[in-house]
Amino acid sequence: AAVAVAGEYEAVARAVASHGLDGCWAAPPLVNGKALASALGLAPGPRIGRAMALQVRWQLEHPKGSAEECLKALKAAHQKLGN
Repeated sequence: AAVAVAGEYEAVARAVASHGLDGCWAAPPLVNGKALASALGLAPGPRIGRAMALQVRWQLEHPKGSAEECLKALKAAHQKLGN
């Protein structure tokens, strides 16, 4: 059983590395909360938290992405959701 778990761990570690996600847990947000709120026209509150969560997801999906690209995607998602 331990060998199987070790094999699964190694597979996950290789996948993380191959997708450029090694160290992603230490990456700061590309756009801070205040700047994101300003860009999206959001008042303080839970909507900022949801926007920040979307940003984390975007960053994981685009590990080489820039702040400008992220902000553009988040603005498009914000408009699509009618917020």
